[in-house]
Amino acid sequence: MKSNLPSDVLSVDKVAKNPLAFKGIVKIRGVVSKVFSKRGAFILIDTDEYKGCGLDCDDQPEQSIPVKVTKEKYKGKLPKLKDTVIVTGRILPQGKGYRFIIKDVKRGKEILIKKKTSKSIRSRFYGQNKI
Repeated sequence: MKSNLPSDVLSVDKVAKNPLAFKGIVKIRGVVSKVFSKRGAFILIDTDEYKGCGLDCDDQPEQSIPVKVTKEKYKGKLPKLKDTVIVTGRILPQGKGYRFIIKDVKRGKEILIKKKTSKSIRSRFYGQNKI
């Protein structure tokens, strides 16, 4: 099945096959198959896979991408189940796997989650402490 993605956006399937092959900032489009509100995380599956089998595709972790968002580093709201989103970020090695450090999460043109700036993180933790 041929994907209709813009040239600068990758599919979950393509990235999940070899995540560490992608260097620098990447954009990944997928469908939210699970949301873990208390942990600030969600799972993305490929949009073509979702069209073919719905949320039943999420039982194959090698074809999905986990995304974690901490309140200390990010502002906004988690996407909802079945939302199609584009996640922008950087994939880095971690142990035997990888971690995906996100810059933002968009649903259409709406920014759902955005990384806080260094200044806003510092001000939250250190703003009250004057030297």
